[in-house]
Amino acid sequence: MDGSDPRPGFQEVEQPSTRWWAVDWWVPASVLVVMVVICLSFPALRAGLLWRTEQVNALVVAVRTDQGCDSDPRTLHDMRWSDGDGVHTAELRTCGPVSYEVGDRVDVWVAPGVHEARRESPGKLWLGLILLPPLAAIPLTWMWNWRTNVLVNSQVRSEERRRRRRARRAG
Repeated sequence: MDGSDPRPGFQEVEQPSTRWWAVDWWVPASVLVVMVVICLSFPALRAGLLWRTEQVNALVVAVRTDQGCDSDPRTLHDMRWSDGDGVHTAELRTCGPVSYEVGDRVDVWVAPGVHEARRESPGKLWLGLILLPPLAAIPLTWMWNWRTNVLVNSQVRSEERRRRRRARRAG
C-alpha cells in the first residue's frame, strides 16, 4: 500500500502501538508514595512497618469509649504486660462496640517508646497498607486507559464517517 487514499480529505494516520500490559507506571508509584507518607506519619504504624514491634500477651486493665470513628464509637483499651524490662502499658484503639472486657488477655503488637498497641502484625501492615493499594491501582489504570481508548477511537471513527459522507455528497 502506497499510503494514498482515493477519498478526498482522508489521510491515513498510523495508530500508535499499544501493548495490553502497558500501564501508566506513575499511578501505582504515586499511590505507593502516598501510602508510605501516611503510614510513616503515625508512630505505631511506622514501628510496625519497620519491623520494630514485638507480639505480647497483654491484660486489659480499663475500657472506655470515645468519639472518633465514622458512625461507631471508638473503644480505647488500656493494656498492661510485663517482660524482663518491667511493666509496660499501651492503648489499643478499636472502632465499634467494646471488643474486650477488663481482665481479658489479648495478643497485641507493641513497640518500645510507642504507647499504642496494634492487633495487626508487621506482615499484615505491609500487605494491607503498602503492597495492596498500588497493586489495586494497576487494574484501575488499565480500565481507565481502555475506557479512554474506546472513547477516543469512537470519536475518530465518527469523524471519519462524517468525512466520508461529506466526500460522497461533494462528489
